[in-house]
Amino acid sequence: MTQTSASPRRRGVRRGLAVLGLALGLTSVSAASFSLALFTSSTNVSANAFSTGTVILTTDKAASALIGFTNMLPGDSVTAPLLISNTGTGALRYSMTTTVSGETKGLGSQLQVKTLGTGCGTFDGTLLYGNIDPTLITAPATIEALTKPIKLAFLGDAAEGNQAGDRVLAGSDNAAPVVIGSASRANAASGSNPTSETLCFRAYLPKYATGDAFQGAAVTASFAFVAEQTANNP
Repeated sequence: MTQTSASPRRRGVRRGLAVLGLALGLTSVSAASFSLALFTSSTNVSANAFSTGTVILTTDKAASALIGFTNMLPGDSVTAPLLISNTGTGALRYSMTTTVSGETKGLGSQLQVKTLGTGCGTFDGTLLYGNIDPTLITAPATIEALTKPIKLAFLGDAAEGNQAGDRVLAGSDNAAPVVIGSASRANAASGSNPTSETLCFRAYLPKYATGDAFQGAAVTASFAFVAEQTANNP
């Protein structure tokens, strides 16, 4: 079969389409080249470190007994200091409870706890636990009416939050506010709060409230201290 070539008009149309496609392609390339020419910039904010603080309650009698008296007689007393410290970074509040063991004859020797004052020897600080000073007992009376037994001794309350009688110790970071984002947390402990304090413990056997029934009696006491943070914990 004899083939005939395309007419000049048809060949012209094809050439026109090819030129048009080339023009559109050039337009696309030009647009892409223009967008890649925009100025850009970037930066990083790094080293965003976080760490937790500490509340660490310690005493200078953690490995030894605080107070004791062998063969007590009515009218005897013994006084001893206890250094309580916060070696952590955040302020804390602490409380104390007492448990006894080996108690015989319901002895539960009497106890008073005071702040240091001018010294534990003078025992003239603020009374934190106890009742009447044993030196003021000059007439027969029951122990319950005059004093508080060692087995019931307590300071504050271990329940969460600020409780009556809780003791507050500052932490090492309480000198300045702690920055949190664009804000800051105010000093959680008043500037008047120290990082440590000395408490004076005095145990005694009341002269006029201890009868023959208590001869040969004994008791051993353990004092437990519990602390919690004061920041964000009203």
